[in-house]
Amino acid sequence: MTLTLDNRSQNKESSLTQALRQIQQLNSKIQELEQQHQDYVQKQQNLIPAIAEICVSPIQEVEALRIPSGRSSLSAVLAIAVG
Repeated sequence: MTLTLDNRSQNKESSLTQALRQIQQLNSKIQELEQQHQDYVQKQQNLIPAIAEICVSPIQEVEALRIPSGRSSLSAVLAIAVG
């Protein structure tokens, strides 16, 4: 009976250790994704002055800022500025 209890304790500990490791991995991934998101937002914010320089009129700026997400930002801005 002692052997059975020891076995159960080891299994619980193993499960808890595994769960803790998975939580740590998820937390690391969350931090990585948050950093990638912050980098993306910063790059998008850096585009705003460039858009203002390229676009001749305020209407073109507004159109450029409404670029669909599937399109490359720079090519879309250039298409609006030229067109």
